[in-house]
Amino acid sequence: MKTILATIISVLTFLGAIGTVNASSMPQPYASEYHACTLNDRSDFNDLNRWIKKWNSWMDQTGTNVYSAYLLTPLYGSSDLLGNIDFVWVGNSDNNETLLEGRSRYMKTNMQSNFPAKCSSSFMTRTYRFENPDNWSNDPNETAVIYRSCNLMEGKTLLDAYENRQEVIAELRSNGFNHSSRIIIPGIGASDDYDFVLLSVQSDLKTWGANADKLDDAMREKIRSINDTYMCENSRAYIGRTLRSRDN
Repeated sequence: MKTILATIISVLTFLGAIGTVNASSMPQPYASEYHACTLNDRSDFNDLNRWIKKWNSWMDQTGTNVYSAYLLTPLYGSSDLLGNIDFVWVGNSDNNETLLEGRSRYMKTNMQSNFPAKCSSSFMTRTYRFENPDNWSNDPNETAVIYRSCNLMEGKTLLDAYENRQEVIAELRSNGFNHSSRIIIPGIGASDDYDFVLLSVQSDLKTWGANADKLDDAMREKIRSINDTYMCENSRAYIGRTLRSRDN
């Protein structure tokens, strides 16, 4: 069975073609951490929610305002992709320094010993945004997120994929498709199965359904004709809940 990493976003190690030269031509990425977790015996999501409330209070007391946290629970996907987990904790920060500085503060507390779950896999990523649609927002309690594992075509680079994805997004939005998108590149702890992961963020389940209804055969063929840099597979979906948002 693939690693838990592969079950969540199947991210991969850096390729030579995905280097700092290309990255410097792209938007500034932000740093993320992923933790794939299973609730302890005799623990449930009520216990986790109580822990999150205490954690949020501690974050407020320490003045930590550069960290966002989200809880993802599996929704759709085969068992070998979703894995035997109850949830995924996703944390975002401006950069690796602020992310790991926060991790250092957390490790000096006793909060981890009271965490009602065991996390079998943890890894870091860097994430590149695309511009959101005008007036776009998401339901903080029911954001649908879809991950797809992607490989670059021969001779293509991450910059090629980013620019190509921009073209695809423009075509989708011209047809009323309303969603947000990201490209995720792996860091410490990631597997090497794929070149990158494509993340689609839908405002809520109803909006996801409306977007999916617009994606008919003609539009799918149009998207395939535009996309000439990467191939994606192994789609899997989660419901995301916002636990904490950065000030920025």
